[in-house]
Amino acid sequence: MSAMNDAPPIPQLAKEPAHLDVFGNPLEVNDTVAFNEPGYTYELKTGIILRSTPQKVVIGWTDGKYKKETYKFPKQVAKKV
Repeated sequence: MSAMNDAPPIPQLAKEPAHLDVFGNPLEVNDTVAFNEPGYTYELKTGIILRSTPQKVVIGWTDGKYKKETYKFPKQVAKKV
């Protein structure tokens, strides 16, 4: 046997969530979140996380007849728990 096969396995580090919301909850794809509508500051919308980028989450939502997507920093959303 070679020395490489006799080496003990490398311990895996605990995987930390990629993104945390404003309350510290982990964000994952298909989570329902509240966020400010793009271009407006006083109205909250609800949407679903479609995917994430290294810095932001992509939220899908609808305003009646149109489907929309928006990018938000994780601290700009609140997860429904």
